[in-house]
Amino acid sequence: MGNIKRICVFLALTAMLLAFASCGEKKSEPVAQNEKTENDSGDPDSENDEKPNAESQKEEREKEEKEMLAGILPEDFGGYTFHFISRRENSPEWDIWGNRDIYAGEETGETINDAVYRRNRYIEDAYNCNIEEFQSFSMVNDLRKTIKSGDDEYDVALPPLNQGINLAADGLLLNLGNVGAMNLENKWWDQNANKSLSIGGKLYYTSGDMLILNNDSTGAFVFSKQLIQEHQFDIPYQLVKEGKWTFDVFYSQVKQVSADINGDGKMDRNDKYGFMQYRDVLHCLFHGAGGNFGEKDGNDFPYFTLDSEKSIMILEKVFEIMNDPANTYRLHMTYNEGVTNAFVLGQSMFEENRVLYYWIRLRDIEPLRSMEADFGILPIPKWDESQTDYFCTVNFHVSTCITIPISSGNPERTGLFLEAFNCKSKYALQPAYYDIALNGKYVRDEESSEMLDIIFANRVYDIGLIGDFGGMRGLIDTMVDKDDRNFISQIEKSKPKVEKDIEKKIEKITDLD
Repeated sequence: MGNIKRICVFLALTAMLLAFASCGEKKSEPVAQNEKTENDSGDPDSENDEKPNAESQKEEREKEEKEMLAGILPEDFGGYTFHFISRRENSPEWDIWGNRDIYAGEETGETINDAVYRRNRYIEDAYNCNIEEFQSFSMVNDLRKTIKSGDDEYDVALPPLNQGINLAADGLLLNLGNVGAMNLENKWWDQNANKSLSIGGKLYYTSGDMLILNNDSTGAFVFSKQLIQEHQFDIPYQLVKEGKWTFDVFYSQVKQVSADINGDGKMDRNDKYGFMQYRDVLHCLFHGAGGNFGEKDGNDFPYFTLDSEKSIMILEKVFEIMNDPANTYRLHMTYNEGVTNAFVLGQSMFEENRVLYYWIRLRDIEPLRSMEADFGILPIPKWDESQTDYFCTVNFHVSTCITIPISSGNPERTGLFLEAFNCKSKYALQPAYYDIALNGKYVRDEESSEMLDIIFANRVYDIGLIGDFGGMRGLIDTMVDKDDRNFISQIEKSKPKVEKDIEKKIEKITDLD
């Protein structure tokens, strides 16, 4: 295509995207705290009203999808094959955390697989291209070697979320804001990620609707309905809606449930607990209370916040909860006791109604679908009732991010493809994940669906935690394992190292195009 034609296509694309940028999808809006659903209205005809409303919404969504896709790609890709590189876990315990959202070779009858397959076939047929994915056991190393060799083998790279900033600072990724074919303000891009992960107005890695892995990676609580009833606690769903699901309420209930049920005088895996967690719950509870390892100034540069009075106060409470052996069972510590798979142990304890609240990442809901005991889903509790929102962390260990390697041979082509790929995913993959798989198969009640709305609307991407500036994240993780509560001295001691690392990262990224 000549330069004049290219400019015209780009201008037309931009105009179309801007025209539709304000369109929203009602499903993604959080539920108001005191708002009743149609099923709560008491109207005997409400069930009859649901079908036409649902059909109308479906028609509206299909019309919007058609218009959006029509505005993205005015021409085909001439049979080009787009190559992804993603990570593959080499441990049976962690193999569920590979990408299942990029490629599917055939339809199998499994909801997510088939949605991925149909999305890919649509994109390939509509825009004359092919989609391939390489899953690597050493993804980041393979990507670095490929980029440094000048090979344009991969069009899109999906590194672990916590590696995005390092790859960017090393000059190995493109600034997505400079890829003219991409409009990162479109609704299929995660605006929380865009806002949180940029540095100095530059965005090298983000998230979008082509990824369900980052949905799966989001932290939440599940709770035993039987134990709630046995102890006559307030219904947790109602607490959330009224803004009363707080640390104090949560921990008060936790301490009322735990019991040495076998009477051997010690608390271990054979007993009953108010709370069960892995070490990563530290970050989720900290964020749930409104804390952050790092925030950003008016110039969009990160700065250290863990030494603030608020952060220290939150850490003290979180450490108290996590290191309360009479009431909290720490699954990550069982590896020291010879347990080979803590996830299996945790699931069995929860299924046996020996845990009131269990911290999970949403992917962990799927194995629970066959349990007989009934359970519900909740967001992470707030610090207190004055806090407006519930915040839920996207776990940096198991999530990923969307990047374009600096070695990409044609960034504009890749950008156009990613716009179409994420747009189609919004209308095909995300509904399959949210409405069919998560809500339809794994969630037991309508209230949990409302909780999912709240969880996804307030996901946290903490630049300080993800960047691990000066190794602060690892330091706090180690401190919680040892129940070392000398926060002030340890943080002050590490602060110069943290700030130097932040300054170094900012300087590197500022010098990039």
